[in-house]
Amino acid sequence: MGVEESGLVLVFDILHEEFDDAAAVAARYVEIDTGVGRSLRDNLKVLGVNAATGFSQRIIDSLSGACRMVTHGFNYESRGLTHHEIADWIFEWEGYAKTYFNIASQTSNNLLQKALCRETTVAFGLLILKYKPESADAFLRGVATGINCGIPCGANDPRRTLTTWLMNHLFKIANGKQSSIVDNPRHVALYINRAWDAFLKGKKTLQYLRVPDVKVPLAISGTPYHTNKPNRGLSTTM
Repeated sequence: MGVEESGLVLVFDILHEEFDDAAAVAARYVEIDTGVGRSLRDNLKVLGVNAATGFSQRIIDSLSGACRMVTHGFNYESRGLTHHEIADWIFEWEGYAKTYFNIASQTSNNLLQKALCRETTVAFGLLILKYKPESADAFLRGVATGINCGIPCGANDPRRTLTTWLMNHLFKIANGKQSSIVDNPRHVALYINRAWDAFLKGKKTLQYLRVPDVKVPLAISGTPYHTNKPNRGLSTTM
């Protein structure tokens, strides 16, 4: 109606193309839209990510960030990743993501749930679920709920220690001070890895999380992931 009332004469190009299925139509639509300024959210919807996975937009956003973390060594770099590649990555890791977010949803603490949905935490969780599924499940459930297989974790259990660390170091505290906030995603992953490594080694207590040198490469225990290796040590092309 607004166009008609403006009195402007607009010329539209009409494309006539044949496609085998809806996926081909979606792919062509994104191709045509390239450079138009479509957001990542828009393109992921067009590529069917939201509909196919059933994930909420919040989870899709977390996974998009986690993709960048995994592929770029846990930093905020996104150069070189197309929206198609991010969609493919989400589809590839969908099963692990469903397990991860099911566990994360079990916490009753809103701050902890926010921490578990941060892209860095999600990326770390997906990697350990892929390569050490049973251990990762027990580890993550302990972090989220403080309970594993009906048994409460001890006060200084590595999982409980990590729970406290995540809530104290990922968000601004009430008075606005940020001295204890850890912003660098690779540094966050190093701290998470400290608790994960202690848990894998069967340590029952870990009173404090300490990383003597945050400049060291990130090598996630029990996985091939290493920030200094080609393709981060992963066999997948992503």
